[in-house]
Order: sequence, then structure tokens, then C-alpha cells
Amino acid sequence: MHAMQWAVDSGFHISAIMQANRIGLPRRLIASLKKSMTCPKKCKHEHGSSKCKRWCWVVLHKGQWELELWSDGSELVILMSDCTSATQMMPLSRSVGRQTRLPICPGGVAQYNIFGRGPTDTGDQHRRRLSLSVRRRLRQGPKGALFDAEIGFVNGRIVAERLRAASVTVWDFADEYCAEVLKAVSMRQTSPAPAQEQPSTRAQLDSHRPIDYSELHRRKKRAGAPAGKRAKRGRECCEAACGACPPGAAKRPSLFCAGCKREREGCNGWYHFGCYWKRHRSVYNA
Repeated sequence: MHAMQWAVDSGFHISAIMQANRIGLPRRLIASLKKSMTCPKKCKHEHGSSKCKRWCWVVLHKGQWELELWSDGSELVILMSDCTSATQMMPLSRSVGRQTRLPICPGGVAQYNIFGRGPTDTGDQHRRRLSLSVRRRLRQGPKGALFDAEIGFVNGRIVAERLRAASVTVWDFADEYCAEVLKAVSMRQTSPAPAQEQPSTRAQLDSHRPIDYSELHRRKKRAGAPAGKRAKRGRECCEAACGACPPGAAKRPSLFCAGCKREREGCNGWYHFGCYWKRHRSVYNA
């Protein structure tokens, strides 16, 4: 109700379907009306019967607001509006068993069914056909992107069909979107590492991140924290066995690679700085 009042104060007319327990509405009266306006389930009253409450209605007024309550079978439809009036009644098509009936409905509820609910139902139907986010209830990361893309394609299809006055399917709109929009978007590309070293998962990529335990030891010492492990005596560079270490290199290596120790046979994971970059490479693409 605060949002609706703000919209009216800002110069906008508004109509909205409300919940029965919405703050600002006469909730006790609505609960009482809901009981008295409900017809028994599977009622077999004939059309025009004075005892049937299937489509009865009540209208309440307060200032500029009109509250329309209409019984749609077993459900109570509640609409709050400052721009519609129940003095204009409209017929709506409703199914009862195998029959189609045209009950009279307050103007605000009827207009919402035509202009508000109609596009919503259309979008829901096409989303079920597209099914990008079926069984993807966690709206985060790629799953959230699929959920947003699905809504975008469906709504785009509805707008395109209205503007072109021609039949447009969701897949037609998606193909057109890909042809006109995606080709104009700059994509970030990465150069793959050699086949024998190319990681297949993010965890494998992070496992080859170099660790300088000497630097970590100095940081912890400055912070007053317990020191961690360092390259012990007797450790040698992985490249020393094949004589690939540069001349004049330090006796003990300074960088440790957990990925190499786990993946390479006979490798202890320790490297000199230059030797590490002989075995690995870093590529940055904008």
C-alpha cells in the first residue's frame, strides 16, 4: 500500500492484485467475506441460480481507492485501484466442467485479466517451452544467467510480436538476437597452455600457483605469527636432475608447486624462480 500510494502521489494511476493479509486492508472483513462468498467445491448450480456464490462480488471504497473482491470459483480475487470502477461490469470467460460460461465481473478485475494476466500467462507458457532453467532452482552464477536469459528471450518475443503484428516464436527471436547482438560483443579469449600441461579444472589451475615459503616466513615473522615450513637442506630444484638449472643459481630452490609434485613422477615440487617459468607459463588476454 505504501508503494501504491507513492505511485499515486507521483502522478501515476495504478491497479494491483492484493493478498488477503496485506497490511493496510481490512483483513478481518476480508477473511469473513471469503467464507461467506465461497461456493461448495464442485457445485452444480445452474447458470443464474440465486444460491450460487461462484462469481459473487463486493466493492469497498475509501477516499480515492476502490477495493474489488470477486469470487472466482473457490478463489477470492482482490484488486485495489484508484482508476477503475465496478460501475462498469464486464463479462469474463470461465470454464465449469465441460461448459464455458460468461459471468459478470467488476471492471477492474476484468481489465486486469485482459491487460495484466494475459501477457503473464503468455510468458509462462513460452518459458515452459524454452525450458532453459528447468531443474535449476539456485539462481546464482551460470544457473542465474540461464534464468535471466530465459525471461529476456520470452519477453523479447512478446514485444516483437506486438510491434511486428506477425507470429514470432521464441526460437526465432533467440536466433535473431544471436545474429544481431552477440556478433557485436567483444569476447575475452585465452590462449591454451601446451596439451600436456593444460589444466582441465579450476582446482588444477590453482594447484600450480607458485608458493614462496621464504617470503611467507618473513611476513609471518614481521606479524609475530608462528613461522611456516621452508625449503630444507637437501632439497634441490626439479630441473637440477636434467642439468637445466642456470649457472650460478642458488643452492636451495625458493618456489614450491603443489601441482607438479602431485602430477609429475619423481618431482618434489621445488623450483628456482627461473626454472619454474621454464616449466610453466602465464598468459593474459584482454
